[in-house]
Amino acid sequence: MIYEIPAFNFSNLEQGKYISKVIKKSEIKLNLIYSYNQLKWQGPLYVRDLFKKIQNKNIFFHVDCKNNYGKVLQVMRTEISNIIFSSNDPIIDNKIMSLSEQYSSKIFSLKKFKKFYLINETNDIKFFMKEFNSHFEKIKFFK
Repeated sequence: MIYEIPAFNFSNLEQGKYISKVIKKSEIKLNLIYSYNQLKWQGPLYVRDLFKKIQNKNIFFHVDCKNNYGKVLQVMRTEISNIIFSSNDPIIDNKIMSLSEQYSSKIFSLKKFKKFYLINETNDIKFFMKEFNSHFEKIKFFK
């Protein structure tokens, strides 16, 4: 089911707050994926706190760890439950999956999301709002 719901990337608190506010006014469910580039320098503790600040029953929050094993382990330890991870090594994949069960996390693949909307990572909130709104209007129209 998660993979069928539209997914958007976001990279800061203002963007997350804006999306949460828009979603509260609708019954549409979304996946929000926190950018790997932001995770690298802000860290998993910041991301955990960010997710708490913008919680919404219609949003599934994920953090993108790309193929960085260290980041996956850090994120799991901060009790973030939805992690996006990709690897070409089945042995590592099995170990990560095993650890995810231990930490009550779920591992997702970015490639499996049916509708993923990539918005340019920018701090310009007006640009982000315009881009998000254009995609969101299409989603509402096709519902």
